Amino acid sequence: MDLHHSSKIPDWEQIPAQQHNVWQKVANSSNGIVTPGNIITIAGAGLVLSGMNDIKQNRKFNAFSKIAVGRIADLADGYIANKTGTKSSKGEALDAAVDSVELALAIPMLVRREYLPMRTGLIYGIHKAVNGYASAKAKKNGYELHSSWSGKRAEAFRWGTIAFYALAKLSEDKFNNDSISKIFKKSAVAGEIISASLGTIASLGYLNDIHFQEKYNGINQRPVENKLES
Repeated sequence: MDLHHSSKIPDWEQIPAQQHNVWQKVANSSNGIVTPGNIITIAGAGLVLSGMNDIKQNRKFNAFSKIAVGRIADLADGYIANKTGTKSSKGEALDAAVDSVELALAIPMLVRREYLPMRTGLIYGIHKAVNGYASAKAKKNGYELHSSWSGKRAEAFRWGTIAFYALAKLSEDKFNNDSISKIFKKSAVAGEIISASLGTIASLGYLNDIHFQEKYNGINQRPVENKLES
């Protein structure tokens, strides 16, 4: 998985204006707001939010189809931004913010409707709280954090775990098929273990980077290579 980290200088500002492609011209004229990656990020978020509303309306198939497509969009936005030369800190920040909001809204609803175990929701909630603290601390002190290898993969496995738990419940409720449900549950538990492990590694890494910067600020600073996955 390519993390597609952006630098402080947007891609299009690192080359002469006469060499800009059409997307870079649009990005430059819109101050980095209108880019292919941002469009995909917002469209994906819209699908996920619409899917959550479908869950409230008990339209289960529509709900999880939309959420699945919305999450696939999250995997595609960084790739598209990289391919079109439109990566920027704004796009990266938007992607991270959308990830956080989606999970923050999804977890309580899925736990309440018994699509996700309370235990899983608490683990993911703690990780998000720690990451949010690290993000706020970094911003306050002028540090820059980027998504780590473990952080990005933890996010992917979180949503995979959520999907398998949801499929397990749907198999029980809609199709009354316990054997398939057990397979989905086992897959969900495996995903939960992986996501919890990677998420813990990521969160500890972010906290360690903050500690390093606070301890050595102004002495032997090094660039921090971790900006939160969510």
